[in-house]
Amino acid sequence: MTDSNINTNKKGNFSADYDIDSKRHFRVEAGQNNESGTISYRVLTNHGSSNGFYKKGKVENHIITATGTSAEYLGQNIERPRENAQEAFLPAKLVHCQNGDVMFDVVEGDFIVKADNIILKAKGPRETNDGDIRIEANKAIRMDADDVRIDCESLSIMAMDKFSIQAKCFGGIIAGTLHLVSQSDFGASKQLETYQELKKLLQMKRGT
Repeated sequence: MTDSNINTNKKGNFSADYDIDSKRHFRVEAGQNNESGTISYRVLTNHGSSNGFYKKGKVENHIITATGTSAEYLGQNIERPRENAQEAFLPAKLVHCQNGDVMFDVVEGDFIVKADNIILKAKGPRETNDGDIRIEANKAIRMDADDVRIDCESLSIMAMDKFSIQAKCFGGIIAGTLHLVSQSDFGASKQLETYQELKKLLQMKRGT
């Protein structure tokens, strides 16, 4: 069944305000208005899933709704030998956003990313207060790796309760000028100008 709301203008030409093409298992429609905007094209299934384009102002938005799982299986025929970590970029899935933000909002579930290598890069300029990578967790943040390196100009670690730095084999703190301050000292500080002086204090504490 096909239905169109048809108007006739003064010249006798026909124009449709909306289109509906109903089948037994799906429906195609356009021209209607809803909370997403004016429907340019939308396919609806009998079970509540849809794929449509909606015009809102000067832009046209694409919205997909699935009552179950949305899955993509890509790149089966892409040839990519694993020779080194600096090989060419061969995307099986590429998403390019010229303007706007990207958000993944998982209400009840986990967000899992698996890959040979994972690269996070914040390229925003400092002049606009951009270029940050921020990670927040309600419980804990855990990193497990054979080697963890942090290279920066300034490093600040603040623990509101307690902190612990442990090494089973060897540990060292090296600085041009090192301040170790205990709050019980009421602001008193002890300067250790060389690593050898710090090593002697650690040995005395251990009783060696």
